[in-house]
Amino acid sequence: MSTKKIAALVLAVATSALACGGASDSAPADGTSEDALGTYDRQTVYAEVKGNAHAPGDLLKSTITDAKLVDALGWLLDQNPPPFYISAIRTDHHNDGVKAHAGGHALDMYAKDSGDAKKLVQLLDADPYVVEIGLGGAYKSYRHSITSKMYFDDNNATHMHLGVVHAFGH
Repeated sequence: MSTKKIAALVLAVATSALACGGASDSAPADGTSEDALGTYDRQTVYAEVKGNAHAPGDLLKSTITDAKLVDALGWLLDQNPPPFYISAIRTDHHNDGVKAHAGGHALDMYAKDSGDAKKLVQLLDADPYVVEIGLGGAYKSYRHSITSKMYFDDNNATHMHLGVVHAFGH
């Protein structure tokens, strides 16, 4: 098939999708973020968290960090969360399997002010990209705030694990 025929076919399909109520690039129809469509770009999210993250450069590399994890952070940042610190993404975490940090699908974080921990847990529970939350240490007391995600107890220090792929949930 020639390049002109392929271009015409792509144009026809796109026009049909819009005519039938499909979304254009300017506004997602379902209200989701855009990394699936390109809104939460890595550079922007990196710039927002680089001073409050250990190994923030992981966020810039698509071969290291899943785009959904970037989306999860982008969405969280849009909600005006309390100040937080990202303590581990991938290169600074032990190998916990391809569905978690080692696969670029998870990060660990904590609220800078312990009084903001509950609010941060509630925002993560509402984040459309997060599928599971692990709570460690003192954060386990906020288990009741998780109502819509898979949950697990993390046996490590006080922090929150957020994952965009089911790795540990039951």
